[in-house]
Amino acid sequence: MEYLINLLKEKSYSRIRRFPLRKYAFSLKLILNEIDVIGRFLVNDNNIFSVSVVPYLYLKISSDDNLLLRDCFFLNKALPIDLWETSFSKDVVRLWKDKGFLGEVENRQWRFNYRVVPYDNLLLLTSQFDRNDPNFTFLSYDSLYFASFLKKRLRELSFQGGAGLDLCCGVGVQAISISPYCKSVMGVDINRKALDLAGLNASFNHIRNCDFIESLLFDKISGRFDLIVANPPFIFFSGKEKGPIDSDGGEPFGLGITLSIIYDLSKYLTENGKAFIITRSPVVKKQDYLFTSMTGLLPAGLCCNYHYISDSINTVTPDENRFGISGYRQVILEIYKGTENKFIRYPFFHRKTSVF
Repeated sequence: MEYLINLLKEKSYSRIRRFPLRKYAFSLKLILNEIDVIGRFLVNDNNIFSVSVVPYLYLKISSDDNLLLRDCFFLNKALPIDLWETSFSKDVVRLWKDKGFLGEVENRQWRFNYRVVPYDNLLLLTSQFDRNDPNFTFLSYDSLYFASFLKKRLRELSFQGGAGLDLCCGVGVQAISISPYCKSVMGVDINRKALDLAGLNASFNHIRNCDFIESLLFDKISGRFDLIVANPPFIFFSGKEKGPIDSDGGEPFGLGITLSIIYDLSKYLTENGKAFIITRSPVVKKQDYLFTSMTGLLPAGLCCNYHYISDSINTVTPDENRFGISGYRQVILEIYKGTENKFIRYPFFHRKTSVF
């Protein structure tokens, strides 16, 4: 696998980050988003999980090599074995087969078994996007947005700490992102496959101060941390069967896991420690549910900078409307010792274009 990472770096694989991924039907609120997508595309910036009205148009302005690499290692398309062998050599393809990285789908059509996601100067392994896979590991726009936010915010704070903790670490992107700001970082998750990939991602990207263990949130954690970050599941499955483990946040309104983390923070933060949680808050009867509840939710002595960063572009369902939900806000909670909660509303253009 290390050979693959080096190969993709040599072939400038990271250029595929320019291309928006998903097609959304045209709507007025996507106009600003499309302007932002075009701007990022022109400067070779990150569109990798962005939505677009016309994603296929961007693909026409690219080299065939870029598109082949995107098909093979990001979209995980099934391709003829002859194409694999002529593009990467028979010896390399044989090795990938032997290691289980390349699997036959049908009729000599083969597919790479992992998605390789470029982010900054990193290449990150995650599973194919197949929620029927029991080993599915989630990595998408919110993960990369949160990583970028953390690095920028920690630089602004001139933060340097001892121990860091990444809850719901998935394949390790947040642990890796905070590793320059901590002497050591522990990542925890309940998905064993995600932890295996997190270890590989740290190794391939030459990160030496991260370890990963299996734990349900704080269950197997002891001690205190200068920095705690979390990207928990936050989707609301109202009155239905439970959703996928990677996305179902639990009651109330998809915030159950988020609230569990908040309740326990005072036991694990150091005196001058900081916690950051990315989540989603419903707008219920025209009120931001999470922020209006914040005073009663936070343990004594803790306060929150409440970063309201974007609005969800997804329309709410009739079932959600029944609960009084008119929409959702994507938010990042910055929690620390203090007494005053601050509501930080990001500029209009940012809120309407940084969608996930």
